[in-house]
Amino acid sequence: MLHSSVARAYVECNNKRIFTMFDPPHLLKCTAALFRKYNVDLPIDIGPGSTIMQTRFSDIRTAYYIDQLAPAVFRCMHKLKHAHMDLKMKSAMKVRIAAQLMSRTVAAYVFSLISRGALPQQSIGTATFVQQVDELFDSFNGDSKTAPDGKELHCIVTKESSHVTYWPQAFARVKNWNFQRYSTTGRLKQGKPPSQIGWLTSIGAMQGIWAAVNMNNLRCLRPRSLNQYNLENLFGAIRTGCGCNENPTASQFIASLKI
Repeated sequence: MLHSSVARAYVECNNKRIFTMFDPPHLLKCTAALFRKYNVDLPIDIGPGSTIMQTRFSDIRTAYYIDQLAPAVFRCMHKLKHAHMDLKMKSAMKVRIAAQLMSRTVAAYVFSLISRGALPQQSIGTATFVQQVDELFDSFNGDSKTAPDGKELHCIVTKESSHVTYWPQAFARVKNWNFQRYSTTGRLKQGKPPSQIGWLTSIGAMQGIWAAVNMNNLRCLRPRSLNQYNLENLFGAIRTGCGCNENPTASQFIASLKI
């Protein structure tokens, strides 16, 4: 309604540019949910050119059960539990579950199984997709000045960090995701799912925010602060103040907000 889009991830009000983006933790949960339900076609750079390969959640499930055969102390995907494979409603709402599933550890283990012959070569698409989602979320989740080993995007944004060169590449990769969604009649749906458009919009917004930060001579940006956690915590506190009343009146809402 305010004419914000993927190509123009901002609105103008009183001669000020307001960037619009989606909540990255919610985008991660939605992407993980789509991955469970649909296969994804994406180009993979192999050799001199690129090849379209398909990702399948069944590859993750197979890797998980192979990993389960090892003793607990030697498991590679030790954070994954049965709840990650067969989600209940309560677990589906947790960002932690999605982050543990779409992680570098899972991608690395799938790659190792491919090299051992335990998974087919087509599973390279699955490992690559998981790795791309992990890097994408890292670029929106940086909190510290220094990045952990192998996670160079999991830090604050500075002129020296990899974010500036990474986001244009990530935009092209996300744009090429092709979720194999089918209608009830069996026809392949055209267009991109909302969460994919959300990632594209948010990448454009982050690039614009960082450009605005540079113009104002600010040296760094903490992307982890750009989410809805504060809003969610506020409304959670308001619900707590209203007791069991899920539909408070305006006066009850104001009273709880003041407290």
